[in-house]
Amino acid sequence: SSGINAEYGGLPWLCADSVRTMTHMRTLTVYSRYYAPGEKPRVLYIHEQRVTIILVHLLVGVFLLFPAVIQSIPLAVPLGVFLFLGFLSLSGLQFVKRFQMLFMSSKYFPDYSFTRKIRTGKIHMFTIIQFVMCVMMFGIKLSPVSPLFPICAIGVAIFRRYGMSRLFSQEEINELDPEESGSEDDSDHE
Repeated sequence: SSGINAEYGGLPWLCADSVRTMTHMRTLTVYSRYYAPGEKPRVLYIHEQRVTIILVHLLVGVFLLFPAVIQSIPLAVPLGVFLFLGFLSLSGLQFVKRFQMLFMSSKYFPDYSFTRKIRTGKIHMFTIIQFVMCVMMFGIKLSPVSPLFPICAIGVAIFRRYGMSRLFSQEEINELDPEESGSEDDSDHE
């Protein structure tokens, strides 16, 4: 029912379609064609349409009517597709870019706004804290206490809001963990 609400009512998705939805949004995005050398293209607009979402759900429904077809597909095929889409979506994340920067000299850092405004040590400290929190969440998810995962996720959000503000200024937090990931320096245009 959440899919129907999202398709017809424009409401947010209530299921784990984030990779597919973000990839779909990127394909519908139109960027500027003319820009100065070294400047990234700007988003002009995003086509608004729901046809592909309806078709995907119709195809899922059709396949549910034919379980023999689904059973004939090796499990490695959908897992490979999901793995590919997951890795594809990682390239645009600022966290991944900052994690890669942990292993390079500061003179080779890409020209992002946070590399110009924040010291290297602070960037690395923020990235390491985020990495430790991700590893901790993944460990909890795989452990016998995994039913407590939502509570731990809330704890991470509380730590991000109150704990990080003790270690970093608000300007540093805004640069290193922006509310919207569509800033000009952190987006990935291909």
